[in-house]
Amino acid sequence: MEDVWNWRYESNMVFRFQQAMDAREGAAMRDDKELRRAFEAWVSAPPYEREIKRWGDGAMLWPGKYYDDAVQLAWGAWQHMESERP
Repeated sequence: MEDVWNWRYESNMVFRFQQAMDAREGAAMRDDKELRRAFEAWVSAPPYEREIKRWGDGAMLWPGKYYDDAVQLAWGAWQHMESERP
């Protein structure tokens, strides 16, 4: 049962991600800080409410990466989608 819930949750997350991307269609967010702000607002808002805590820049292993792997993967996807925009 848990696998079904996770699949539904993740597919809903992908759907919401696409909605967020469509909403930004006309916006030019080339600035990384502005792009990260938009991503963090999206991922920390309901229904996801993910923690956006990052490793510090002085971290030995993953400086600037998010603690939560799902958030880090979503951030990578967000950046890729933005880089594919004309």
